Amino acid sequence: MEADERDAAPAEWRAARWVFALGLCFYLLTASGQPYIGDGDLVYWTAERLIDAGTICLDKGRAANTYRTDDGCRVTDYGLGISLALVPGIALLRLVEACGLESGPAHAMVRHLCAYLGPAAMGALAWMFFFLLACRLGVGKRLERALVLTLLLGTTTTVWFYSRVFFSEMLQTAGLLGAFVALHAERRGQGRWYLPVLGAAALGLAVMGKAANFALVPVFGLYLVWDRWRGSMRALGLFAAALLPFVAYQLAYNAFRFGSMLDFGYHSFRDGELGFSHPLSVAVWAYLFSPSKSFFLFNPLTLAALWGWRRFFRAHGAEARLVLATSAVLVFIFGRWWCWHGDWSWGPRFLVVLVPLACLPAAQLMPAGWPADRWRRWAARSGLAVAVALAFFVQLLGCAVPSWKFLAVAGGATRQSFPTWDQRIGKQVQKPIDPLLQVHYLPHFSPILGHWWLAKHLVLQTEDFDSDHPWKSLGIPAWAPRGVKLDYGLDWWGAVRVGEHWGAVLFRWLASLVLLLLAIESLVLARRACTDPGIRSSPERAR
Repeated sequence: MEADERDAAPAEWRAARWVFALGLCFYLLTASGQPYIGDGDLVYWTAERLIDAGTICLDKGRAANTYRTDDGCRVTDYGLGISLALVPGIALLRLVEACGLESGPAHAMVRHLCAYLGPAAMGALAWMFFFLLACRLGVGKRLERALVLTLLLGTTTTVWFYSRVFFSEMLQTAGLLGAFVALHAERRGQGRWYLPVLGAAALGLAVMGKAANFALVPVFGLYLVWDRWRGSMRALGLFAAALLPFVAYQLAYNAFRFGSMLDFGYHSFRDGELGFSHPLSVAVWAYLFSPSKSFFLFNPLTLAALWGWRRFFRAHGAEARLVLATSAVLVFIFGRWWCWHGDWSWGPRFLVVLVPLACLPAAQLMPAGWPADRWRRWAARSGLAVAVALAFFVQLLGCAVPSWKFLAVAGGATRQSFPTWDQRIGKQVQKPIDPLLQVHYLPHFSPILGHWWLAKHLVLQTEDFDSDHPWKSLGIPAWAPRGVKLDYGLDWWGAVRVGEHWGAVLFRWLASLVLLLLAIESLVLARRACTDPGIRSSPERAR
C-alpha cells in the first residue's frame, strides 16, 4: 500500500519542492539592501501596521498615493496582496527583536533579510509552478531539462529583479502560474473537486496584487472549458464559486478606502487626469523595441522560446491559446494606461507576469537534444553558453545597481529638453505624459548601458562621471550629468553599511554561507529527484 501511494505521487512534485527551496535560498542570498523608497515604503508600512496594530491605517508616510477615509484612516491605493506577502517576514523580524536583537551591528542586515522574505518566496513559488508546467508541457521524461529551464528563467530574466523588490509583480506571477497548474491538472481529467478551487484561489491572489487581473478571469474560465464543454460545467461552477470571496474582498476593500465599491483608487494625480489615454500602437512598439522597456531585450530567453511556438501550439493548443489570450489582454490594458512603462523599475514591469508564460514554448525545444554533427553541436553549445552568460550579466547589472540612481541621473541631465512631471521651462509649465522620454526611446539612455556605467564607477571608486557617460557620443554638452556622486552602493543586503564591527562581518559571511550551502543542497536534491529511475513519470507523460 505504501509503495503504491509513493508511486502515485508524480515525480515532478517531489522535485518541485526542492526547486522552491532552491529559488527561496537564491533570492534570499541575493536580496536587496536598499531602503524602502517610492511605492515600497507604503507597502512595507502597511504590512508593519498589520503586524503591530492589526490595521491597514497608516500612521506615517507621504501624501502621494494615500487617501483619508471618512473616519480619518489613511490608506494607500495599492492592492493589499503584496503587503500580506510581507507579513510573515515582518512577523519573523518582530520575533527576532523580541529575543533582544532589536539593535546591534547585524540588525540592519537581519531586517533586510526578513523584509525581503516575502518577495523571495513569491519568486520561489513562480519557480516551482513554472517547473511543473515545463514538466507537463514539453520535456517528456527528462525532468532535469525542466530544472535547467527553470534555472534559466529565475536567473536570466527580470523575474530575478522583481523577486527582490516590493512591487506586486511576483505575487501576480506566482498567482497566475499557480492557477495555470491547477486548471491544467483539471483538464488532464484528474476529476478532483479541489483543483478548480485551488486555481481560483491562485488567480484571486493575483487579483489581490493588482485588480487589473480581474480581466483574466474570463480567459482562465474559457481555458477550463475549452473543447470540453459538457464535462467541465461542474469544474467551471466550482471555479466561479471559489472566486466570489475574492470579488467580495475587492469590493469591500474599495468601499472602505474610497467610499465606493467600484472605485479602485485610480482617480488622483495623473491616474484620474490621463487614465487609459496612451496610444496602444506606441506601447506595442516600445514593448518590442524600446531600449528600456523591450520585453525581449530584458528577457532573451523568451526570444529563444519563439522557435518552439509551432510545436507548442500543435502539442498543447488550449495552453498556447491561454498564453496568447493572457498576453493580449495585459498588453492591451497596460499599453493603453498612461504610465505604460511602470517606472521607476527595471525593464517592462507590467509584463513581468508574461515572462514565464512566454518561456514555456522553450520546453518544446529541449527534448530534441543537441545536433549529431560534432561541430554543429559545439557551435550550438558555445552559442547557448554565450547567450546565457550575457543574459545573466544583464540581470546582474539590474540587481547590483539601484534602479532609481540611473533614472534620476538621466532625468536630471536632460530636464531642460525632456521635462520630468510638472516642470516650468521659461514662462510655461510643461506637463509631459512621459517623464522619461529619453530613457524610453533613445538607445544612448538604455538602463543596461547606464547600469554598466554606474557599476564601473562603483567598482573603481571614481567620480568623473562626465568623462564616459553613455550619451556622451550625442555631443550635447547641456545633457552632461552634473553633480553625480557615489552616493549609492552595491544593492545587496550584505553590503549594508554597518561599520566594521566584527559581529556584523561574522553575520554577513555566516548567513551567506548558510544560504549558499542550502541552495547547493536543494539543487542536488532537485536534480536527484528529477533523475531517480525508480520514480515513474506522471500519468500524462506515461501515456
